[in-house]
Amino acid sequence: MLDNKTHKKRLLTQLNERLKSRERIKSRTINCYKVAHSTVNKGFLNGESIERVIFFLRSKGCEWSTTEAGGCFMCGHYFGTTTGNPLPKGAFYIQFMQEYRKYDFSKYPMLCIYNAGSILNENEIPQEDLYQILKEINDNKNIKSIVLESRPAYITDETLDLIQSVIKDQVVEIGIGLESMNETIRDLCINKGFTFKEYEEAIYKIKRYGNIKALKYLSIKPLFLTIQESIEDTLSTLEKLNGLTDIVSLEPVSVQSGTLVEFLFTNGIYQPPKGWIIKELFIELTKRNINLPFEVRIGGFEFFPIPEKFISNCPNCDKKLYKAIDLYNSTKDPSGILTLSCQCYGDFKSLVSVENEHIAKIDLEERISYLISELLLPVRTKLTS
Repeated sequence: MLDNKTHKKRLLTQLNERLKSRERIKSRTINCYKVAHSTVNKGFLNGESIERVIFFLRSKGCEWSTTEAGGCFMCGHYFGTTTGNPLPKGAFYIQFMQEYRKYDFSKYPMLCIYNAGSILNENEIPQEDLYQILKEINDNKNIKSIVLESRPAYITDETLDLIQSVIKDQVVEIGIGLESMNETIRDLCINKGFTFKEYEEAIYKIKRYGNIKALKYLSIKPLFLTIQESIEDTLSTLEKLNGLTDIVSLEPVSVQSGTLVEFLFTNGIYQPPKGWIIKELFIELTKRNINLPFEVRIGGFEFFPIPEKFISNCPNCDKKLYKAIDLYNSTKDPSGILTLSCQCYGDFKSLVSVENEHIAKIDLEERISYLISELLLPVRTKLTS
């Protein structure tokens, strides 16, 4: 058994980087002047159901994914990018404007702009392009809310000042993938690459700006956790986030190409979450009388490239599951989720019992040691030979 946490982490990140390196060398034709994808999804704003527009900008990719750590274990966004190659000058603004002109924003008061990384990182998107994009949005009074994403390191006084100097009347949400308050889970199960202290520092900076809000992403059932452990970790994190966020998005882990999650899924070691885990979370929130002082959303569907597998239950009830999630996201009414029923719910509850009996008793680090020693090391040897 591996008895050193640092050694475990190094082996996991080496495998993670090796998997991404194999994908990185594949030939891809990328049009840097056209967004990767755009779509319209349901949402909720100022107490009303809305539809929101989402742009997935072409970019060079998340800087964290280019490190030897290989980025977050579940994230395959990098493979919809130029994989580190810089875009031509002005390309971000050009692709944004070409897509922006296609939409009548009198119908869509919220615009989400994602770049497969940190949009506030000047190494990923030039500040000049970001300024021009924000200025176009500011001039459109139909848009009431903008969603951006960034790692904490790039949420600086300089970038926040830039946003506020351009965006005058709209609300800006900055999404941060906190994933969990538990440092061990964030480190060994997700490979997040930043500490909770760094997250806190970013939040305290955001709080100084009246029209900028903090949006948190929490991972539902990351690698190596049982269903019940993930539920407990999410509930614990939600309770501790009071005063440290304005919005939370619950993000059930999906299977994205080229990731460690995909590798473990393909080899029968990991199973992505069932939709029932959302029902269980809502049941426990009610049962434990946990009143959350911030908006809660259910995500896990808005990715590019599109994942191989999303959260699901069974063919008989998946449509009802997705309809219930849509209803919740556009009304904040959890009744559709709480009243979901299907024969497969019994199978889910049985799986929870089996995991509690046979897996949860094993310490998390010991569990990971076993998987590395018995299952991952032989495959890692093949990948590196």
